[in-house]
Amino acid sequence: MDKELYNNCWKKLENMIRDFVKDGNDVWIVTGPLFTQKQQFIKKIGKNKIFVPTYFYKVILFQRQDRSFGAAAYIFENKKCRKITGNNVVSIDEVEKIANLDFFNLLPEYIQNLVESKKNPL
Repeated sequence: MDKELYNNCWKKLENMIRDFVKDGNDVWIVTGPLFTQKQQFIKKIGKNKIFVPTYFYKVILFQRQDRSFGAAAYIFENKKCRKITGNNVVSIDEVEKIANLDFFNLLPEYIQNLVESKKNPL
């Protein structure tokens, strides 16, 4: 298997984020696994039976040079990916619901409401 091909979408997203930072934006990123199956059905690998995630997410909060806030969120299935599509772009609220987490909860509520509910690509 060609590892470069396997990581292509993730690598593209990482490069997009780097370019966004180089443009002078402040960025906060949270990345992690998503398990969408019941525990007894999750694939396990290795002698320690490590759970294999079904998906991975990346949640990006940014503050532009003009001090306004924005956000983007992505979900990728744990398989080969050649192109980032609209199906990968989700809202932070969607990731929070699946992951049972509350990202950026220390921000004022009005900023959370503004940025977490929208589906915006970076």
